[in-house]
Amino acid sequence: MASGGVEYKKVQEDEEEFQKGPLSVLMQSVKNNSQVLINVRNNHKLLARVKAFDRHCNMVLENVKEMWTEIPKSGKGKKGAKPVNKDRFVSKMFLRGDSVILLMELPPGLLERHVLQFLDPSSMARVACLNRELQHEANSSTHWRTHVARTFGLALAVDSPAPARPNKSRAWLAPPRSTSCFQLSNVCWKDLFAAAWKDQSLVAQAHEELDVIDVFKRHPAVLLSATEARLRDEIVLMQGLRKFPSSSPLLSLYAQCLRRGLFSSRQ
Repeated sequence: MASGGVEYKKVQEDEEEFQKGPLSVLMQSVKNNSQVLINVRNNHKLLARVKAFDRHCNMVLENVKEMWTEIPKSGKGKKGAKPVNKDRFVSKMFLRGDSVILLMELPPGLLERHVLQFLDPSSMARVACLNRELQHEANSSTHWRTHVARTFGLALAVDSPAPARPNKSRAWLAPPRSTSCFQLSNVCWKDLFAAAWKDQSLVAQAHEELDVIDVFKRHPAVLLSATEARLRDEIVLMQGLRKFPSSSPLLSLYAQCLRRGLFSSRQ
């Protein structure tokens, strides 16, 4: 009876976690979108398509729920099977064969707001391979910026709004406008991530500081703009300094990189 109670409690916890997790966001978003379309009752073809889409969504979510709560089984002579890694599971469930149609049927903007934020970089790259519409939305997603900051430890300030126009009568009192702020709005974060990821593997193989300097001077694997190249240089030097913290050449190059960013505008 005690083991049965523990098992029942575990099932209840999995059920609550499933309902409160990121999949519930997708379920609610699909439900809201479908309800809006169903209100257009004069379009019978659209209504039939929405109902079919609802049935497909419910089927996919039921399959996901079954896999989410599945108890792993261990074979003879083997170690006990590990439970489902739910963070990884959420990333991969959208890329299963029966979920590709669900992704393609999502309305514009829903993928960016409610799906991509739960995917890791490799899964986001795989989403971009499904079709052209998803490729554009996944490649231009702002979540790549978050992955760059988290993966490579790059501190990125929030873009500040444009300053208010000063009063002409007091313009002579205002200090000269600084051009040192970083223009990050035009950065392709996916390209920067791809270049920095390749550099990261090379820096990890470095045996001495000169190897890191070679990576720094090497042309990046992806064609980058001037702003993206400066950020890439900063990432490479930061990773090199984490491996060789007392290296004078790396410290000098990093100081030059920061100085160049402070006193030159990023177009």
